Amino acid sequence: MKPDSRDLLLTWLAQWLARSKRHAHQNFALLIVKLDGGDGDRLRRLVRAEDTVIELEADTMAIAAADLRHVSDPLRMARRIRAALPGQVSGIGIALSASQHNSAVEMLEKAEAAAQSERPYVDGALQKVAEERLELESALGEAIKQGQILPYFQPIVEIGRAHV
Repeated sequence: MKPDSRDLLLTWLAQWLARSKRHAHQNFALLIVKLDGGDGDRLRRLVRAEDTVIELEADTMAIAAADLRHVSDPLRMARRIRAALPGQVSGIGIALSASQHNSAVEMLEKAEAAAQSERPYVDGALQKVAEERLELESALGEAIKQGQILPYFQPIVEIGRAHV
């Protein structure tokens, strides 16, 4: 890792860990994205304006995502990143503040280890959410294929702009 980048990230994580312990509703996540020839600048454009993106190594980016509304928000971020950078992401590791990490270093190490593994979701709470969501998506897909569910789509209309 680049020493300055690592120090900056660890400082940010330590501050947010302290804040989340004082205010349990202020959750954040750390995503480690391993790029396989991917574009770090394009990755920066995929995240929210309030998120922090730091290059840790030439092929590794860290995304510090604060003020999460739900524990599954990082999963959606990971999906959006993979969809926008097809074939360019070799791994994404996620660590949540809600998992009560003892230190910023521990949180970073868990996210990095997850980005290297086949199971990218480290935290128990996030792993459970991910498994439930995948199971539900699979069951719904199967029900649609078997004709047990017939999906209908309702357009969203902006009357002021006459836009569908």
